[in-house]
Amino acid sequence: MRRTVRTAKWILILFSLAWMGAIGWHEFENRTPPETAAVRERLLEQKLKDCRGQYSARYDCKAELLRDQGSDTTLAWARRLGLIFVPPLVLALIYGMLNRRHEERRESKRNRLRLERKERAAAEARQQAITDEQHQIEEIRRRAALQQKLREE
Repeated sequence: MRRTVRTAKWILILFSLAWMGAIGWHEFENRTPPETAAVRERLLEQKLKDCRGQYSARYDCKAELLRDQGSDTTLAWARRLGLIFVPPLVLALIYGMLNRRHEERRESKRNRLRLERKERAAAEARQQAITDEQHQIEEIRRRAALQQKLREE
């Protein structure tokens, strides 16, 4: 049984490493090409130039555009990292819970068997004590009968 648990653990580790390597490579190798990034930057520059009004209105407009651009980038990175690391972490948590439950069952079985052995040993000891007591009583009766015979003679 231990071999199965150990094998499952190594399969999980190898699968997780393969997953992280393959998905990580896919996510970072296939990121947006430089042409698309350049187009996105030109669009942002154009939107920044389109901000009109007084200084405070232009400042608020540009700050909002930059904040939106930053949050989009943050969400993209969070999605990539989540896609790479969350499935192996979930598998590790599930494996840990199943392994813990398996160990608790094994420990419970060991405790039950130990208790049964102790009860069996106690019962055998009681039976042996009863048998020893019966032998002692028989020995006392035999001696008493022998003494009785000696007195009668």
